[in-house]
Amino acid sequence: MPMSQMDDSATTSILPSPGITLLPRELIQSIIELLPITTDLTQVGWASKTIFAPTIFCDSSFAKNHFLSQYSKFGKESAIDFVFNFIERDNDSSGLDLLPLTYQTAICQELVYCKESAGKLRYVHLHLFMSPRRFNLHSLHMGPPNESLLIKIVDALIKDPAFDLEYYSLEFFRWFSSYGVMKIIEMIFDDGRIIPENYMYRTPHGCIIEYLIKDGRAQPHKKDIIYAAKNGFYTAVEAFMKHPGIDSSPFYNDALQFVCRNLFKHEDVDTPWYVSWEESALHLLTDPRVDPSINYNELLYRAIIIGLTRIVTVILKDSRVDPSLDGNKALLSVGSRATQTDQENAFMYESLLADLRVDPSVDGNSALMLMAVRGCSESVQVLLKDPRLVVSADEAGTILAGAAGKGNVNVVKILLEDGRFPFTIQTEFDAEQDVLEVFSAHRKTEQLNLHFI
Repeated sequence: MPMSQMDDSATTSILPSPGITLLPRELIQSIIELLPITTDLTQVGWASKTIFAPTIFCDSSFAKNHFLSQYSKFGKESAIDFVFNFIERDNDSSGLDLLPLTYQTAICQELVYCKESAGKLRYVHLHLFMSPRRFNLHSLHMGPPNESLLIKIVDALIKDPAFDLEYYSLEFFRWFSSYGVMKIIEMIFDDGRIIPENYMYRTPHGCIIEYLIKDGRAQPHKKDIIYAAKNGFYTAVEAFMKHPGIDSSPFYNDALQFVCRNLFKHEDVDTPWYVSWEESALHLLTDPRVDPSINYNELLYRAIIIGLTRIVTVILKDSRVDPSLDGNKALLSVGSRATQTDQENAFMYESLLADLRVDPSVDGNSALMLMAVRGCSESVQVLLKDPRLVVSADEAGTILAGAAGKGNVNVVKILLEDGRFPFTIQTEFDAEQDVLEVFSAHRKTEQLNLHFI
């Protein structure tokens, strides 16, 4: 039974008997080392302040040896494999942030040493200090980590004489700077063994870039903004753009192209809080030297498909963008994903149709047909109210039949009230029962109108 589930009487039973106090410390440590590394270690330490606590809570070298023996025992090739499996196993119930600080510090020290695949390192990095309250698979972006815990661990590592901070300065900085905690950055540089270097500008966080610029000992490269944009480090993009001493403008359009290519990652569940290609694009688009129409409006098309309304709004305000290019591809891109809501699609249509060059009837009114079949009444209304919309008799019959066949009552009512979509015998034959009632009511209304005429 896990110790976290024991009642008070059960917990009392694990208190050491007087005889255990006579055992040598080395033997007690050997016994503890047989225990698996779980969050129950904390309760073992609490069981005795004089026997277990000094080893579990205070002996960092023991915690390191215990951790090394554990991942070797389970056949893992490296520390990161062990941590990876720990996360996979306990993600829903507990986290590494609930282990004793000595073990957290030992684990972090070993992870700094690791030379593993970027994907696995990133996964462990994102989850390492995410407690159940902070990590949610149903959340679009992972929130920031436990800052106070990170500060304690960094402080312990810096003060640990067995840890060669100067030798592992590159890995240490990259690992802990990625959390974006300025207190940690100050601690790292105040120690004196790590000095600012040019590679440090490839951090995800704008606040660290501003710190490095102010420090002055390391100089950014103009192309660093491309790296930031490619990875969606939006605060870093903003920091590079707003600093007068760094003219990255010749690379702004290159940066925007990388953002565009990665824009579909916007919906990734495991995206950390410091990554947003949407925000990166918005920062870049604030500069008039950035051309939003690059690659024949590729950014516009992708933003429409994903439903990023803020990007679409900004792009369409730019006179260099022609949304009617490529056979009105922008309009035809609306609703490409069935997951987009009627309100989102209606917004896209309204925004695009504000430009007189856009044709709402393009491709045989396929936009109207798509929205009618899906039952998107708000989008149908936006398209119908545009004076440029021209519907042939054949198209009108097909559109009405499509809506009726899907039982989209509200859309059928809107089309009938428009007056350009008469229903036929075939339309009634294919319609759902609810729609037939709408047809019947509409027929009666028409007869009454004829009577009064």
